[in-house]
Amino acid sequence: MVEKLTLLNARCHGRRELVDIVCEDGKIKSIEAAASLNQKEQLPQKRKRDFQEAQSTINQIHPGETSVDCEHGLVLPSLCHAHVHLDKCFILNETDLQQGTFEEALSSTAKLKDSMLDDMYERGQLLIERSIAAGVTSMRCMVEPGTDTLGQQYCFEVGMDLMDFYEKQCEIQLVLFAQDPFITDPQKIEQMEVFFGEARLRIRGSTAQGASAIGSAPYVEKTYEDGLANMRFVTQHANKKKCGLDFHLDYALDEKCMIFDALDYLARHYTGGEGVSFGHCTGLTQFSQADLERVLEKVKACPFRVSFVGLPASDLFMMGRDTPLNPPRGTLMLPELSKLGFKCACSINNCYNGFQPHGSCDPLAMNLSSIYQSSTQDQLAQLYSFVSTDAKASIGAIDADQSLEMSVGRIADLVVYTKQSRVEEVVCMPDPNRITIRNGRVVSVVKTDTWLLSRDLDDH
Repeated sequence: MVEKLTLLNARCHGRRELVDIVCEDGKIKSIEAAASLNQKEQLPQKRKRDFQEAQSTINQIHPGETSVDCEHGLVLPSLCHAHVHLDKCFILNETDLQQGTFEEALSSTAKLKDSMLDDMYERGQLLIERSIAAGVTSMRCMVEPGTDTLGQQYCFEVGMDLMDFYEKQCEIQLVLFAQDPFITDPQKIEQMEVFFGEARLRIRGSTAQGASAIGSAPYVEKTYEDGLANMRFVTQHANKKKCGLDFHLDYALDEKCMIFDALDYLARHYTGGEGVSFGHCTGLTQFSQADLERVLEKVKACPFRVSFVGLPASDLFMMGRDTPLNPPRGTLMLPELSKLGFKCACSINNCYNGFQPHGSCDPLAMNLSSIYQSSTQDQLAQLYSFVSTDAKASIGAIDADQSLEMSVGRIADLVVYTKQSRVEEVVCMPDPNRITIRNGRVVSVVKTDTWLLSRDLDDH
């Protein structure tokens, strides 16, 4: 059956007039001037939005055909988590943090490993469903090794179950991720060999499904040389599996960064072909422009995609602890890196745990305009791209169209912001009222109710 979705009376970035958008078989088939209103009514209006204003309505015309009246709501490409930890989300209540440091987050999470895996599926569901409701249709999820009790592949298997269950609502990529140090411990190296080497593929039809990438956090090792050995170990396994790489790198405010040696090694030895993402890289904030241009030269020498993923909610929480009265921002300034020519994205990273207490699954809830000191229309549109189209491109997602403007033929992974009409509003005043569309099908609708005590009632 042909799936057809019609979005009526929609606003699109870069267009003045309202439009009707027809989606068929997962792609945008046509974009025409809205049929229901004349052009005078379609010009942007400064209208008061009150609590009683109608929101978008969804009508099932007949099986396989749906109509959505956007009522001037803005349609944009859907959102993407370029990097989010699936197995350790929503566990802050279970930790007994005393200092709130990175080392304490690492140790307390390790102590919880057995118990937190008991409800990993339910917590994973919460993360995925809240993300979809926020407009996320692509996400790259980190899963760490299991335990001796449950098996090294336990988290991966749970992740696969969730990926299967939410297949129609969200494109979920899994990354086998080694968060803890391992390179100097023979027993842990053996566990990593099992974790990286024996991750099973599931076969659906003729398609093999499994991990999209593997990765680690080389900075957790005791020495710089151990960190490089960690990275080499992981890269060798990525080459065997022909998959992508995703590293947490240089997570400190220190000019002694691994990025130069990492890029040199990867340019020569990485043959996985799926690209490399670097998360955090807060050490680069201490670089001069000349240093950054040297990094960019090495990036351009790589015969594969290299992306830098800013993780500001984690970075702002962890960085600058030694100068509490005047902590630096301590997160990659993505707009500036983008100007230089870097491929950049932004993601939430963690949700409500010791590494990041901030627990919203909405990438727009990170207060991006303040973090990146942005206020013009072009600047704010770029911030939206960092958590949408650029984020998808950074992980090689199915829908990687780089424009915020609607175009015929693009994959219909979209969000209707039903209470907002400009991208500036969406970024600076994130509103929860949204319709999420995946492959041309409505997969989530959020409508909030607001009640206020009226003056008349209060007088009585």
